Amino acid sequence: MRPPFPDFRNRNPNPRRMSEVSHVIVFPQDSTLHGWFDRIVERKGDDTALRWKGRSMSFAELKRRADTLARFLVAQGIQTEDLVAFHLERSFDMIAAIFGILEAGGAYVPIDVGYPPERVRFMLEDSGAKVVFTQRSLQENLKGTDAHIVCLDEAWPEIEAAYGSGPAPDVEVRPQNLAYCIYTSGSTGKPKGCLLTHENVMAQLEGQQAIAPEPIGRMVLTVSISFDVSVLTIFWALLQGAPLVLPEQGEERDMPRLAALIEREQVTHMLTLPSPYTLLLDQAQPEQLRSLRLVNVSGEVCPTSLAQKHERLVPGAQLYNLYGPTEATVNCTVFPLPKGFSEPKVPIGKPILNYELFILDEHMREVPPGEVGEIYIGGSKPVVGRGYHKRPELTAERFVDNPFREVRGGEKLYRTGDLGRWLPDGNIEFLGRADFQVKYRGFRIELGEIEAALANHPAVREVVVLLRDAYDLAKQRLVAYLVPEKGQRPGVEALRAHLEKSLPEYMVPSH
Repeated sequence: MRPPFPDFRNRNPNPRRMSEVSHVIVFPQDSTLHGWFDRIVERKGDDTALRWKGRSMSFAELKRRADTLARFLVAQGIQTEDLVAFHLERSFDMIAAIFGILEAGGAYVPIDVGYPPERVRFMLEDSGAKVVFTQRSLQENLKGTDAHIVCLDEAWPEIEAAYGSGPAPDVEVRPQNLAYCIYTSGSTGKPKGCLLTHENVMAQLEGQQAIAPEPIGRMVLTVSISFDVSVLTIFWALLQGAPLVLPEQGEERDMPRLAALIEREQVTHMLTLPSPYTLLLDQAQPEQLRSLRLVNVSGEVCPTSLAQKHERLVPGAQLYNLYGPTEATVNCTVFPLPKGFSEPKVPIGKPILNYELFILDEHMREVPPGEVGEIYIGGSKPVVGRGYHKRPELTAERFVDNPFREVRGGEKLYRTGDLGRWLPDGNIEFLGRADFQVKYRGFRIELGEIEAALANHPAVREVVVLLRDAYDLAKQRLVAYLVPEKGQRPGVEALRAHLEKSLPEYMVPSH
């Protein structure tokens, strides 16, 4: 057996890492997310923290509402690392709930309001959430849960009267404690919860700040709260003391309305996916996007055509292509799109500050530049999450001991299942998956989860699901191929209705 290869990045003509950036705001690793937020409130309490439906909420008011919810949760028996869910539309209450849960010592479980009731119930049962914040119009989705359901739009006056004042909750929360649990698709037919800590997010924020050190003017939340990019969007803005703009529910998918919001609120920073950003550029008037200074796209393959369209229509904004899985705290590589980019494929770039990437063969040995291997992620600071909630076997399979830990990369590596290779200039080219997982509309989907749901239909004997035209965002689609039980001819609409009971809309095949 040949010995492990040395770090070939140092032999590249341009070995400079994205971490080699000056003027970086250091997000201290000995702080919690809500602890750092308190420091921002002390300095900028009267400044605008949130914008929603044309209204503003200051940092001090957001802190006051979060404190009230934290005292309420402690009174309900919430303790350090208990999971607390929320099933809320975008609103001031949603952001206050996040900080209130953290301050009470809990970790938040975001449940998108578009998820079908069966999936919502599974997430609540699997997480063991003791409390779930919601609103009256969504309470029907929570039937059957043992969690304490709190409709904030109705209960807030009573909560405020009982818990609106008093000392801060006496809860010890350390950077190593859980901050959130986000559910992603699972190959067994059930979603799996990814566990991330305060120090994971702090390391991510420091890396993002190294990429783009200029202050944020206003950030807009364009993605689902159940998508990990929401974590970066929310905390990067608010923990820098910048306003976060919340589109009304559904407004983020209506590109003319989103463009109008960006213009009206003078948004400067946006984190999104390549496919909706392509639609935004197609449907917006260029003058509506002039306030943008930085656009991050991640979660899907970024086509060269998008980079060229961006340069033509929004020349004043820097475009970054980023890559990273939920298990390694959002983004771990970045490729700044240069002017005049015309290469056939957009790389996923170089590791950002605090991250180390390895491309390894089946024996976990580093491969030379140009050779294909599996991407593993580690870090000089804690960037790899704790694992999967109540899935010890899967955690052991994916969160592996780092054979290079004495030199670099930390104790654990996350095995992504993604294939890639080092390019001569030190960037990484993404080459797809080594298994049956796909990226579709920014979400990681285990095709086996869709197949398992379809196989539960009494008229279906065998089924295979594929992502067709995966590298063409305009054409890609999920397609199911099935063999019915003898004498059965299930209709397409009946099959879709069956899937919609347990799967979110983006996982239901179009053909």
